[in-house]
Amino acid sequence: MAIKFYDTFVCLDTETTGLSPNYGSRITEICAVKVVDGVVADKISTLLDSVDYVPPEITRLTGITAAMLIGKPRPADIAPTVAEFIGDNMLLGANPKFDITFLRADLNIVVHDSKLIDVCKIARALKTDTPNHKLQTLARYFGIHNTAHRAEGDVMTTIAVYDCLRKLHDGERIYIKNMD
Repeated sequence: MAIKFYDTFVCLDTETTGLSPNYGSRITEICAVKVVDGVVADKISTLLDSVDYVPPEITRLTGITAAMLIGKPRPADIAPTVAEFIGDNMLLGANPKFDITFLRADLNIVVHDSKLIDVCKIARALKTDTPNHKLQTLARYFGIHNTAHRAEGDVMTTIAVYDCLRKLHDGERIYIKNMD
């Protein structure tokens, strides 16, 4: 796999009520950060008033409750802003196909696979010495502190992991935490 790294992209993450919009799951939180020439340039981050009920297991995982969503933007209200923010940029994520499935279902935003950059796939291609290639595992491997399962925390962690993977790819020396 030829790996291409980009200096300008949008990193996006969603928190949802489940694993698939096909089974009624919806976006509860979205964050997108625009990086231009390697520097964070802009950010959108919000909870969404998309559901009346958040399953207890999702609240335990994310800390997001249905009460927190009341009065927040509705998906249809924020969709044009998110679509314009993403524009024609490459879209960075940790398993971004998951997020674009929800973007399509909840916000009617289509992002083509050719625009996706997946840090998990890059880590697999670089053969990182990790037990798996999940975002949290990669963050721990590279010594990155992260707020797991909240959109903004995961976005900033994804950007930091992407930077470490770029350095690893380019042969730069980086500190790698022992996974034992």
